[in-house]
Amino acid sequence: KDVLNDEQSMEQINYSIGQLPFVKEGKEAFEIVREVKERVQKEQSEKVSLLTMMKWLKDPNVQRGLQFVNTALTILNEKQNN
Repeated sequence: KDVLNDEQSMEQINYSIGQLPFVKEGKEAFEIVREVKERVQKEQSEKVSLLTMMKWLKDPNVQRGLQFVNTALTILNEKQNN
């Protein structure tokens, strides 16, 4: 109880939790999602063409993302069939 009532102890605990790798990664992921959402809202009027999507396929980040999605779908399919 004393620790919970001690402001300095609570600040240190809060700081320590914030330094954990998975907490940092979660915060970074949240910031990325927030930034993406803001940009999409600003650029809503832009149309995405098939040619643009074909160009995206050359991007290594897009390839990794597609591999991730493909693997996730394969795993989900395997689990449904078991």
